[in-house]
Amino acid sequence: TSTESRVQGTTSAETLLNGLPQIAPNQGQEVSNGSSGTATVDLRGLGPQRTLVLINGRRMNPASAGQPTPDLNNIPVAMVERIEVLTGGASAVYGADAVAGVVNFIMRKNFEGVEVGVQYGFANHDNDDARLLDLIAQREATNPNEFKTPNNTVYDGRIVQVYGIMGANSADDKGNVTLYAQYRNAQPILQSDRDFSACSISTLPPFTVGSQVCQGSSNSAFGRFTSLDNGAGPFIASPTGDMNLAFSGASHNFNFAPYNYLQRPDDRYVLGALGRYELAADMELYAELQFADDRTVAQIAPSGLFRGSGLARGNYLVNCDNPFMDTGNPDSPLDVFCGGDPLGAGNINNPGQALLDIGRRFVEGGPRQDDFRHESFRTVLGLKGALA
Repeated sequence: TSTESRVQGTTSAETLLNGLPQIAPNQGQEVSNGSSGTATVDLRGLGPQRTLVLINGRRMNPASAGQPTPDLNNIPVAMVERIEVLTGGASAVYGADAVAGVVNFIMRKNFEGVEVGVQYGFANHDNDDARLLDLIAQREATNPNEFKTPNNTVYDGRIVQVYGIMGANSADDKGNVTLYAQYRNAQPILQSDRDFSACSISTLPPFTVGSQVCQGSSNSAFGRFTSLDNGAGPFIASPTGDMNLAFSGASHNFNFAPYNYLQRPDDRYVLGALGRYELAADMELYAELQFADDRTVAQIAPSGLFRGSGLARGNYLVNCDNPFMDTGNPDSPLDVFCGGDPLGAGNINNPGQALLDIGRRFVEGGPRQDDFRHESFRTVLGLKGALA
């Protein structure tokens, strides 16, 4: 009910629903890697495409051509009177898209007067898990550029929601018109600010000394290069471009976790109107008009040349006469990977080229971002009554 929504302090429909045991979390504000920019509901884990979403008993429109399931970001939470969840038998009435069940949002009706509200919330976390902090500190000691211990206490992820509702009944009490407007703004939460997500915590095989480790990616920010022709490496590139520094996972691994969002930033407007009028004792005219505008950004770590995702044998072919790889020093890539021969005589299969295993994150360009903008118009006009 609307009371539960206020007590829980939630400003999003999917957050309210995810507390129910029959619902498996799907797309929502906490999804960044693989986000569609929408919020969906997934009954019994069968997928949002098998969960039918209704507003006042009528189907909700899909989010977009690329996301053909309803977007719960379009639900005006302040207008919801109650939510009905049915997990069985719905497909007999509604078809295959209701195999998992139906979620029906019932809006407030016959509202009279004016109501305004403001809701403010934020996240508070104490980074006090000694075990996790110790794992991060061990990596920070050898690789301070990539691994950072988060602050003891953090306050972030501020969410503000402002709404207004205005309604009036007709003089004969046979009709009602209700207008509403809702604005929501959310700030991001980064994984770097939590002890459980500042790095990727992996469990090692049984009977291994130290059961867990704070991991990073072998795709280094400095560039990791290994020759598959003569076995030279792995090296990282020095500031002068030489290949004279041996790669060390403890010192040069890339930490991809801190860039990711635990909560995406979001800016959302929902405007609408509901109307009804009783034309006769058994006939009612009704209308529902709504506009929603939502913009959110998903963010993950910088892209790069990922190891094992290139050309031949899953790696990269580089010309031995590449001018950017010759610094004139004995430790230049030409000497290291081509054996000092610019024709690459050591590479039998690809003369003149060096076959390299390269792993490098493009940190200069910053993290990868998906900027999502969804605009939705919903118009419902209907006449309901009894036919003799």
